[in-house]
Amino acid sequence: MVDDWPTVNLIVNRTAFIAVDGFANSYWPGEDTKLCRDLVGGGWTIHYAPSIKVFHHRRATLGKHLRQVGSYGYHRGLFAKRYPETSRKLIFFIPSAFALFVAIGLILSQFSETIRLLYIAGLSVYGLALIKVWFDVRKHEGGVVALLSLPYVVITHLWYGTRFIVGLFARNYSPSLGR
Repeated sequence: MVDDWPTVNLIVNRTAFIAVDGFANSYWPGEDTKLCRDLVGGGWTIHYAPSIKVFHHRRATLGKHLRQVGSYGYHRGLFAKRYPETSRKLIFFIPSAFALFVAIGLILSQFSETIRLLYIAGLSVYGLALIKVWFDVRKHEGGVVALLSLPYVVITHLWYGTRFIVGLFARNYSPSLGR
């Protein structure tokens, strides 16, 4: 069982959906987080079924991809304040920590050899994780596509993390249901 799941991969019992007032909110993305929170709060359960495969249409350009991912990051940051029971988890803060590490480390490493070495070590650990990503993508897409996907992964992590921070510190929420 899980307490939060994206609606792109979620099948909801009609009775449960109606009982919690469905998507009666102005969040997009994020409607799924509120729906799942309301379902669990209403005594319903969410079951994860890893054997079910869902195929998605990918965004056609890097800009469209980043717009979507940035919106996810912003709303998750916003929800870390509003719905901490589902959104204040360490996993959601990691891209922000990485974005801060990259930005602050880049500046501070100019002033200290020790900080520079620690910065390089941190980036090297991230580089090892990217090698694993390359192997994982290569299983499905081939070596060239896997290699070309690595900059997308880095940019995605940095942008999600940055937008998460913006959402975390946002004072007012302006709903944007446009895609």
